[in-house]
Amino acid sequence: MEVRTGMISKALSSCYLKTNKTSVVCSIHFEQKGETEPQVEVVFSEVVPLWTHSPASSIVKSLFSTKVRSTRIKVFFHTVKHGSDLFSCLVNSFSICGMLSGVGMVDTVCSSTVYAGKNGITLTDDQGLLPLHMAYMIHKKKVAQIHFDGCLDSNLIAKGAEELVRACIEQGSLLKLKIEEIVKGRTSM
Repeated sequence: MEVRTGMISKALSSCYLKTNKTSVVCSIHFEQKGETEPQVEVVFSEVVPLWTHSPASSIVKSLFSTKVRSTRIKVFFHTVKHGSDLFSCLVNSFSICGMLSGVGMVDTVCSSTVYAGKNGITLTDDQGLLPLHMAYMIHKKKVAQIHFDGCLDSNLIAKGAEELVRACIEQGSLLKLKIEEIVKGRTSM
C-alpha cells in the first residue's frame, strides 16, 4: 500500500492511497454552512461507482464527533483506478485523512477485503469470487459494517466475517504505522 498526504493545498487534509488494484484520493475541507444544511457532506467524483456511495457515506458521517453550528465538514472521494478492493480503499484513505485533519473522531476505522466462492474464503481475488468488505473500529474493536454486492450463503458470510476481523486487525496496525511515519516525517522537517 502506497500513501501520500498533503497533495491538495486548500484541504484540511488529503490522502492518496494506492493498492495493486485501486488508487483513490480523499480530502477533507471546512466550509460555511446554513442552519438547515447537514453537518457532514460526502461527495464522490463521477468515476466512483454508485454501489459504494451509501455504505462509504454512512461510515464517514458516523465517525465525526465534532459539531460546529456554522461549519460543514465536506469529504471528497475520487478514484484514479478502481478494482475489487475499492470500498476498503475509500474507508482507509478517509481514516488516514481524518486522523491527520485534527477533527474530532469517534474512532479510527480501517477496512479489508476477502473473497468468497463455492470453495470458501480467500484473501486473493480470482475470477468469479465475490468481494466482502468490512469496516472495523480499531479502538472499540467493533465491526462498523460488512458490505458485499450479491448473494452469499450464510455460512460463507460467517466465515468471511471471521477472516475479515483478522484482516482488519492487521490492516489497523498497518494504518497506525503509516500514520506514525507521516507524522514523524512532518515533525522532522
